[in-house]
Amino acid sequence: SGGDPAEGLRGGGLLNQSAGSVSVVNSAIYNNQVQGWGGGIANPGGTLKVTNSTLTNNKGIGGGIFGKGTVKSSLIAKNIYGALVDVDVSGTFTSEGFNFIGVENGSTGFTAPTDQKGTGAAPLDPKLDPTGLTITLTATDFQAPGVPLCGSPMIDKGFSEGLMTDLRGTGFLRMIDDPNQTNAGDGADVGAFERQ
Repeated sequence: SGGDPAEGLRGGGLLNQSAGSVSVVNSAIYNNQVQGWGGGIANPGGTLKVTNSTLTNNKGIGGGIFGKGTVKSSLIAKNIYGALVDVDVSGTFTSEGFNFIGVENGSTGFTAPTDQKGTGAAPLDPKLDPTGLTITLTATDFQAPGVPLCGSPMIDKGFSEGLMTDLRGTGFLRMIDDPNQTNAGDGADVGAFERQ
C-alpha cells in the first residue's frame, strides 16, 4: 500500500478519528475524494459497523473503506485508486456475510461463504444502472448510485437485517424476492438499494 496510514488526510466521506463508535445503516457513501486514506470511510481506530450500504465511486487509498470494521450485506465496489490493491477496501475487517467487494486486495476478513469478492486483476462488477437515481431528502434532490440492473450478481444475495425499506424510504420495499434467483440470505439485494 505504501505510506504510513497514520499520516496524511483521511475520510473523504466519513472519518472516525479516535475510539468512537459509528454505525452506517441503509446508506450510500459515494463521489467522495481524499488525497490520502479512506475515500468513503476512514476508521483507523474506532468501532465501525456498515450494514446494507453502498460505497462506490469514492477516491483514495482504500477507496470505499480504510481501517477496520464489521461489514454486512454491503456493496463496496467501483471505487477509484491507481493500483491493484487498496482500491475498494484497505485494512482488517470482520464480515457478517452477504457482501459484494469489487477488489478485495489490501484487506483481510471477507471470508464468509456468502461474500462475493474480486481481485485487482479480476474485479467484480456489481452491474448498477448507470443513469443513477435522484433521491429527495429534506426537500433537497441528490444524485445517487443506480439500482442493480437485471442480471446483477447482487440481486437476492443480501440480508435485510429487519429493514422494511431501502434508502429511498416509503414505497421502496427492502426485500423484493426474485423467484428466478437463488437467495443467499432472505431475498434482499446487497447494498442500499433494492431492485423494484
